[in-house]
Amino acid sequence: MLILLILVNIGGFFFGIYYYWYQLGMTPWPLWIFVIDCPLYAIMFAAILTLRFRKKTYNLLNFLTSIGLIKYGLWTGIVVVMNWEYFFSASPYIYAMLFPLHIGMILEGLILVPKTKIILFYLPLVTSWFLINDFFDYLVGTLPLIPPVYIDFLFVGSVTVSFLVPVGLFIAGKRTR
Repeated sequence: MLILLILVNIGGFFFGIYYYWYQLGMTPWPLWIFVIDCPLYAIMFAAILTLRFRKKTYNLLNFLTSIGLIKYGLWTGIVVVMNWEYFFSASPYIYAMLFPLHIGMILEGLILVPKTKIILFYLPLVTSWFLINDFFDYLVGTLPLIPPVYIDFLFVGSVTVSFLVPVGLFIAGKRTR
């Protein structure tokens, strides 16, 4: 099962790069890390699973990855639903596949939590990282190319999730110990 999850996430990474290729071409390369949100956390999850074969665990990496998987899995699901006609009129098969795969990202993020020792020091680090990502997405322009209709709602929601998910996972991690 681990090998299958690793392969699915590596495939998700490469598909994500393909999906963002046009946008990456318009973005200065130092900002690419802020464009490829979902593919980034998919490949990080694959790396974490690969490290498990070596009996290695990096708790900060696990915590960061679990938040990224949950945040961007949720964000993408919400964006696809809010812009259903736009996405499904363009590529119905691709978005019919992407929606459940992003729900899978959320589940992968939740799988990491009980296996991660989360310390209080991690909260400001990972929260800052996701707030920096929100800054670049909404104020610099690395947000995926989506219809601009709900951008204000998504901005507020994204910043809120950047605070709530780390705190929620920290609390959940403490309760599972």
